[in-house]
Amino acid sequence: MAGFVKAPIPLVTSSALAALSLACQAHIDVKRAEKLQGPSGLFLLTIADSGERKSTCDGFFSSAISQYQEEQAEAMKPDIAQHEADMDAWEAERGGLLSAIKDSGKKGKPIDKLRDDLADLQRNKPEPPRVPRMLLGDETPENLAWSLARHWPSAGVVSSEAGTVFGAHGMGKESVMRNLALLNVLWDGGTHSVGRRTLESFTVKGARLTVALQVQEATLREFFSKSGALAIGTGFLARFLVAWPESTQGHRLFTDPPESWPALAKFNQRIAAILEQDVPIDEDGVLSPPILPLAAETKAAWVAFHDAIESELRSGGELYDVRRGQQNR
Repeated sequence: MAGFVKAPIPLVTSSALAALSLACQAHIDVKRAEKLQGPSGLFLLTIADSGERKSTCDGFFSSAISQYQEEQAEAMKPDIAQHEADMDAWEAERGGLLSAIKDSGKKGKPIDKLRDDLADLQRNKPEPPRVPRMLLGDETPENLAWSLARHWPSAGVVSSEAGTVFGAHGMGKESVMRNLALLNVLWDGGTHSVGRRTLESFTVKGARLTVALQVQEATLREFFSKSGALAIGTGFLARFLVAWPESTQGHRLFTDPPESWPALAKFNQRIAAILEQDVPIDEDGVLSPPILPLAAETKAAWVAFHDAIESELRSGGELYDVRRGQQNR
């Protein structure tokens, strides 16, 4: 991929990991050690200018996910049409009951039976079919939560501009804490309730989220300026695998594409096979993935990485400034 697209290797790797994360996160949680288990989904952040070809890389690695999403939407069209018909009938019945209650109240007639019928109807409001909507772009935080709660409980925010998380909308000082809290909870697979005055309140529970973003340095610095100590204090950035590669722009001379992509084809075939497996989702849209323990060799690699990062947080270490909350490169 890097040989043809000529994007920075860390950016290409991020795109591949994002596709793997998005495909797997609904099917397994990971047990890293005793009492340490959680979602397999990843948060990935690449600091880079526009034009580094992240969208191109994402497109190659996520093609199987896009195809699966389109196929599921097509297959679910009859269910969606049936739901729309059920909702029309339900709303007509509800409207009739409300009119009857209003008329009876005006005439002084008892309405207890009508109120009971309305309550029973409300309890049996038709639920929309859950259609996989996995690849999300620059969703507002509220739309992201709604999509996970009402559409499909496994999704990925994949963006080459990172407007949702680091951009202006939804990231003013008055709302930054709420939005950071949402993303932190989703990283951990926890529960998040959204209360709304004029629209239906809802709860995100048991959802899984992958985040793969490219953000410009200036945008990231502005984000930290707006959020103050909140992003540092909540451990928001610590949840990301961060890369800041050197740009390849100016060195990307044209190369003819290869006649075949056997490794990429195998990659996407495996992604497609994972997506075709049954998703462990209950009638309330809550995921309950089985827990997969790390093999001995894998755990050893994880521990080595963990300890290497921890060692660099000490005084004089490469990551000491990160620990102190400074935004130096």
